[in-house]
Amino acid sequence: MKNTRRFIIRHYLSMLVVVGLLVLGIILYTYGSRTFLSGSSSAEQQIINQSSSLSAILKNPLWVIYKVAVFLSLKLGVADVSLRFISAFFTIISVYAFYSIAKKWYSQRVSVLTTVLFALNVSTLTVSRIATPAVLLYSWIVYFAIIVWLKTTRRTKVAPLVVLASTGIMMYIPGSIWVLIFISAWFWKDIPRIFRHMNKTSILFGSILGLLFIAPLLLAILKDTSVLRNWLLIPKHLNIGDTLQALKDIPAALFYRSATNPAYNLGRLPMFDAFTGTLLLLSFYAYRNKISLQRTIVFFIAILVSLLLTSINNNQLYLLFCLPFLYLIAGEGMSYLLNEWRMVFPRNPIARFTGTLLMSIAVFSTCSYHMNRYFLAWVNSPETKKVYSEPPQKHISQ
Repeated sequence: MKNTRRFIIRHYLSMLVVVGLLVLGIILYTYGSRTFLSGSSSAEQQIINQSSSLSAILKNPLWVIYKVAVFLSLKLGVADVSLRFISAFFTIISVYAFYSIAKKWYSQRVSVLTTVLFALNVSTLTVSRIATPAVLLYSWIVYFAIIVWLKTTRRTKVAPLVVLASTGIMMYIPGSIWVLIFISAWFWKDIPRIFRHMNKTSILFGSILGLLFIAPLLLAILKDTSVLRNWLLIPKHLNIGDTLQALKDIPAALFYRSATNPAYNLGRLPMFDAFTGTLLLLSFYAYRNKISLQRTIVFFIAILVSLLLTSINNNQLYLLFCLPFLYLIAGEGMSYLLNEWRMVFPRNPIARFTGTLLMSIAVFSTCSYHMNRYFLAWVNSPETKKVYSEPPQKHISQ
């Protein structure tokens, strides 16, 4: 009882933040998701057809965790548009994972404000409210949060099972194998040290569990080589000229003008806003003395792999792989700004409060822009309505 009381006293603020983020996520990611876009898109219908039976899932098990959730929902007779709640669930997990990482590196105010920026980015709002596995493009940040937890946890029996099992699940996310390979190769000498204090039996069972998880994927690849290509996110025909052009368009997609994709974006508006772009520029300056940190290396690998996958596939949707990491970097810029403000007014509490207030106003103004862009502009766009025009159906799983 005393330990529980001490835990609550020590972590009550973080617990309040988590509850607040949960309530915010449930409201923003679920309210009106069945009515604002009353029809389905071809991508939503495709994932439903691929999840209609266990045999269909095993035939192409990519995005398996999402397909299993859809399959179980179809078993319960859930209509097409109601399946969007699955994406909301995975988005809430991603937002919590983001916050769990941010609070380890930044102050409480910076971690909360940065998490709110990420949670209310228009791309996050979009993937959370449509029934496609695009939300799993945020899975890298969830896996990274698990690794961060592994390095600090005292639960030596549970940790290996969680990490190795989640690694097996991560293998089903197309393109994730590349970031796993690069990070494992870079930190190869650190991996044994991380597991050294873990329970050996748990490591063994975790390894077996991970192998069992990926067995259906290996069988599907052996039966159909196209699954391998989709798993690696390697296009059937690779054009160097198109790849270089797509790579050149990425900075514009982030800050100026993106490619047209009415299923996920309004017109050609960029992924970020001016405020977040400014924070990122400040972050690159603030990180000049932190280049050798492990987290910096992980950020660089995740962003690099995301950019490569985006360019070779000429699909800017894959920028979502690195979106959470870019927001974590933006958090460094926010922390740098607030620290510089406190250095100017080291003993003036009113001035310190004013700095936090101004930053909060900037954050919530930015969030208001993204919410208006989604709830008022995108869902009412004729192009969007055309994409989401298929009438909802009720599927019965086999």
